[in-house]
Amino acid sequence: SIKRDKIKKFFQSTDVVLMENLRFNKEEEKNDVSFAKKIASLGDIFINECFSVSHRKHSSISGIPAFLPSFPGKLMEEEVQNLKNLLSQSDSFRKIAVLGGSKVSSKLKIIEFYLENFQQLLVGGAMANTFMVAKGLSVGSSLYERRMVKVAQDYLSNYESKIVLPEDFIVIEKKTETKNPTVKLKDQISNKDIIYDIGPQTRMIFYEKIVSSETLLWNGPLGMFENKPYDAGSAFVLKAIGANNNKNFFSVAGGGDTISLLKNCKCFDDFSFVSTGGGAFLEFIQGIELPGLQGLNGWFLRMEKDNLNIIAKKLSEPPRGILAADESTNTIKKRLESINVESNSETRRKYRELLFKTPELSRFISGIILYDETIKQLTEEGDPFPEFLSKNNILPGIKVDTGAVNLDKNSDEKITEGLDGL
Repeated sequence: SIKRDKIKKFFQSTDVVLMENLRFNKEEEKNDVSFAKKIASLGDIFINECFSVSHRKHSSISGIPAFLPSFPGKLMEEEVQNLKNLLSQSDSFRKIAVLGGSKVSSKLKIIEFYLENFQQLLVGGAMANTFMVAKGLSVGSSLYERRMVKVAQDYLSNYESKIVLPEDFIVIEKKTETKNPTVKLKDQISNKDIIYDIGPQTRMIFYEKIVSSETLLWNGPLGMFENKPYDAGSAFVLKAIGANNNKNFFSVAGGGDTISLLKNCKCFDDFSFVSTGGGAFLEFIQGIELPGLQGLNGWFLRMEKDNLNIIAKKLSEPPRGILAADESTNTIKKRLESINVESNSETRRKYRELLFKTPELSRFISGIILYDETIKQLTEEGDPFPEFLSKNNILPGIKVDTGAVNLDKNSDEKITEGLDGL
């Protein structure tokens, strides 16, 4: 069991306490509120540094932020900023996506995303086999998804000019004593052949397309890279990343076995950015909101021009346009004491809830800057105040300041420098 007193004792002799895998607790994957609150009681601030699990709605990912000021770590920020940079590349003419791995069924949505947002999709691995069958070609005894053939046919019908499939393969004959690899063209595959890798023609085609691109997204291996020499196809094509001389070239890799592939081929550093995420990576680039990011009540966009424009546009949408500031703890205390009500966290919570639930609020107010205490508090229904405001189409913000200084011409008053200073 997790006990705060026990944790405190550890901190008497050390600076870091590492907890065991929380999935040993059944409450973790159930996103149990009580369990999240118990974990949150062990700390004062929550930092999420694990992008790779932020697509999971678990207690330690999306539950803790309801009870603590929560922020992204540096690696998390780097993940989000780089993936946003990838998505913001508006010109699809020189955007190439590489998709490998085994199953079409597990990547239906990501395939659709690639086809709609990239100039071309280069397909390899066992996934390509399903597309080959959809085109009426034999893949011999190779792995493919029979139930996905119709889906692949639909993709080819709608996006044939965008989907680039292998022209040749490295194959071995099924059940042979000596696995001598042979190069065969796509229309020469016999019933006994098993496809292990893309062939030399395909490697050159993929290489040339990548070396002349400006934006690249790579997800998955192009062959059975775990077994040499069937990593050769992926290794050759990956060399195009380092050989691309376009000064604006931006390349991102991530998802599934991609990191293992890059390490195996020693080309990890050739990419502009390599994501640590698998499922989280695939969901984020599709624009799916990740529970682990939604819950970071201290999460705010870096103040880049484009981000500021997006926020400003949302705040100024007619007929609203008012940016409100949450009242500080001290201000509310004065209000409550003026009507003989004790000021404590619960009475202040009720006061804020009364204000936030005013029916007319969302008609005029576009956003509210929240204080630290407010961010930690919940409505009577158990929703964090930032989440409640978002549901009512009010943009929640966090108060940022750099300390208080004396107000000019009135030394008895202070002003908070930072957001208030604006």
